[in-house]
Amino acid sequence: MAIELHIEKPEESAAFQKFLNILKDRHTVAIICDYLRMVGMNTDDPHFIDDVMERELKK
Repeated sequence: MAIELHIEKPEESAAFQKFLNILKDRHTVAIICDYLRMVGMNTDDPHFIDDVMERELKK
C-alpha cells in the first residue's frame, strides 16, 4: 500500500525524486509504475510479469 502513492503520482514521489534522470523520461516511469502495479496485484503465475515485460520490450 505504501508504494501506491509513489506509482500513482511519480512526479511527486520522494522515491522518484532520487532518480531525476529516470523521472525525466515519462516512458520509463510509466513502465516502472505499470510493473510495480502488476507486482502489487500478486499474480498467481510467477512468469506472467516476465511474459508481459518480454512482449513490451519487443515492441
